[in-house]
Amino acid sequence: MGYPVIIASPLLDEATVMGRRNFAVNLSDDQREELNKRIDDGAETLDELLAWLRRGKDPDFVSRSALGRYVHKRRARARALESLAETAALPDEGGRSEALDLMMELATLRVKEARILDRLRELGVL
Repeated sequence: MGYPVIIASPLLDEATVMGRRNFAVNLSDDQREELNKRIDDGAETLDELLAWLRRGKDPDFVSRSALGRYVHKRRARARALESLAETAALPDEGGRSEALDLMMELATLRVKEARILDRLRELGVL
């Protein structure tokens, strides 16, 4: 048996792991939005987020390490997007450079790819 293939980027919403479903896929849109808001606010510890997620669910619903990976990826993505935004705001003598435009387009495509893969998993295609 081989190892799972992990497609990861700081620009993705979450790591895409083939052969294993990410716990976030099992959350409703409202729950995922609330989790992301709590992560972005940064006021809660990992253990507090874990307790909130497990409330009323099977304790095995999400592991601490899985949540930690999700939080890490979300924060890395936010930092990468912030860096891109700062770079885009810098003046360029001839307007925005082609390289910057391509980087922003690639980031957008990666986010779209992650969302499409998540939806295909929800539909049971992957």
